[in-house]
Amino acid sequence: HGPIVVPFFGFKLQRQPGPTERVGLGAMAFLMTLGNASVLNLGDSVFMEDWDGLKPTVLMLPIGGLGQDVWTMDTKEALEAVRRIDPEIVIPCHYSVPFLWKKKFAQADVGAFRKNVEALGKTCWVLGSGDSRSL
Repeated sequence: HGPIVVPFFGFKLQRQPGPTERVGLGAMAFLMTLGNASVLNLGDSVFMEDWDGLKPTVLMLPIGGLGQDVWTMDTKEALEAVRRIDPEIVIPCHYSVPFLWKKKFAQADVGAFRKNVEALGKTCWVLGSGDSRSL
């Protein structure tokens, strides 16, 4: 996560990344390598410019952020991450999820995102609950 602002009973709790933190509130990514395949899961990340050329087989990244590095990447930032990272397969996550009283929080147009990813010559797997894919 980037800087976080949470309204709490009329107050705003704010947390900024510290001087030695890349992002705030402990977000992290995982790179897993299995044989010749690698999976990079960016978790709840904001866009980072130092991702150029990582080239995993599969990239999992958030697309439902509020944009401008406020919460996580939005579809525009995620598409730029796909360009920079250059994966073979993209799996969008962290979008249009239930949160407290809202049925769809962090909404994103996953269909448009898929179309834009495929226009870059990449495969895009949009997974639903219980879906799986094999490499």
